[in-house]
Amino acid sequence: MNIQWMESIKENQIALPESLIDSLPKADVITIHYGSNEIELSVIKDVELQKETIGLPMNLSSSYTIPTDLSYECLLIDGQIYIGPVIAYIVTRSLENYKHENLSLFLPRFKEYEDLKGLIFICTKESIDLEKSRITGYYYSPNKTNDDGRWVYGEFPLPDAIFNRSFLKKGKISILQEKLGDVIFNTSYLNLDKWRIWKYLSKKKKIRRHLPYTEKYSGVNQLMSFLDKYDALYIKARRNSRGRGIYHLCKTDSGFIVRDHKQRHTLLTNKKQLKTFFDSKIVQASIVQQPVPYKFGNRVLDFRVYLQKNEKREWTFQGFTTRVSKEGGIVTNTIGRDDLLRGEEALSTIYQLDEETTLRIQNEMVELAKSAVQVYEEQGMHIADMAADIILDDNLHLWLLELQLNYAAEKKAHEIPPEIFNRIMITPFKYAKAITRFGKS
Repeated sequence: MNIQWMESIKENQIALPESLIDSLPKADVITIHYGSNEIELSVIKDVELQKETIGLPMNLSSSYTIPTDLSYECLLIDGQIYIGPVIAYIVTRSLENYKHENLSLFLPRFKEYEDLKGLIFICTKESIDLEKSRITGYYYSPNKTNDDGRWVYGEFPLPDAIFNRSFLKKGKISILQEKLGDVIFNTSYLNLDKWRIWKYLSKKKKIRRHLPYTEKYSGVNQLMSFLDKYDALYIKARRNSRGRGIYHLCKTDSGFIVRDHKQRHTLLTNKKQLKTFFDSKIVQASIVQQPVPYKFGNRVLDFRVYLQKNEKREWTFQGFTTRVSKEGGIVTNTIGRDDLLRGEEALSTIYQLDEETTLRIQNEMVELAKSAVQVYEEQGMHIADMAADIILDDNLHLWLLELQLNYAAEKKAHEIPPEIFNRIMITPFKYAKAITRFGKS
C-alpha cells in the first residue's frame, strides 16, 4: 500500500478508499503500527483516494517524531496497518558528541536507502529511555541536498529492529528483547573479555586447534614457563581493544626484551627486573598467549575476514584484507600498521600461493570464522556483522586471534578496499529490515 499525507484530516483520523474499508474486520477504527508505537484512528471514507492508498494526517503523533518526508512500506496484516521499517542504529559515545560533521561519517550506510525505505535513525545507548519506550536521535532524510541537513533530530518509538555498535549492558539488551523480540543484533557483551572468549571457543575441538594456547596472567613464574616453551609470548589486557595493553616478551642472550603496541622497547637483564616491570605495568586482568605470528621480514601480518548476514539472513563473505605491521611492530591495527593489502594479493605475492590454494585458504578462513561465531550464537547472542582476525603460519595453518563485533567501519574508508567497504557498510541495514515483518513480506 501507499501513503498520502493529508492536511485535510484530523490527527485521530485515517482516510481509506471504499475498497479497502470493505476488506477490514472493523470499518470504523483501525490500528496503525509505527515501530513499537500503536495508534488507533477513526476511519473515514475518501472516494478520491486510489486503490491501495491510505491517507494519514500530517500530525499523526504528538508523542513521537513521525517524518512525512520519507518513503515507507505499508502493510495490511490481520486488519491492522504497519508502517516502516523503523530501524535504530546504536553507535558509541554520547548523542551530544554527534554534531552534523560527525554524522556525515555514516552516510555510506545509506547508499541503498531507496531500496530499504522507512525510518532509520542514529542513537546512543544513553539516548534510549526504556521506561518511556522512547529513543532520541537523528534520522536520515534522503531528500536534503546538503550532507549536514540530511540529519534531523527527533524522538522516536522503540523500533522494529536494532543494529547495535555500542557496549550495551546485558540487562538493557534483555529488556529490549523482551519488548521487541529477537531483533537486536551484534550484542557484544561476550566479546569484552578475551579470557572468557578463549574458554568458550576452546571447548570446540575443531576450533581449539586454531587457537593460540592461552592462560590467565598469574605472574613472573608463569612468564618464565611460557618462555621456556615458546621463547616468546604475548600479554594482553582482557578487556582492552585497539592494541592497548598488549606486550610482547622474548628472550635474548642478555636477558629479555619487552615491546608494547607503540613500539617502545625495554631491555630487562634478569627475572627480578622482569617481575618489577610487569608488576607496575599490568594493572588489570590480563591473559598470556602463545605467539603465532607469520614473520614478513621484521614485520608481523594478519588477515581480517569480513562476514555479514544479508537480506536473506544468511552469512555472506564480503572480502578480506592483509594488515602488515611497522618495522619491529607487534600489532597490525591502525596505530601499528605500515601497509594494507587485499587478502588475495598477500596470499599470491607474500605467501606465493597459486590460485587454487589461495581460494582454499580463503574458504578455510571463512569456515573458521563461521564456526567461531556459532559459539557466540549458542550463548544467546544475535550476531550479523563481524570481522575475524586470523594468522596464517608458514605451514599454512590458521590461527584465530579474535572476532571483532565493533570494528568501527565508518572510520576505515581509507583502510578498506572500496568494493569491500561499500558492501560492509550497507549490508547490516538490509539484514535489519529482513528480520522485521517488512523483510518477511
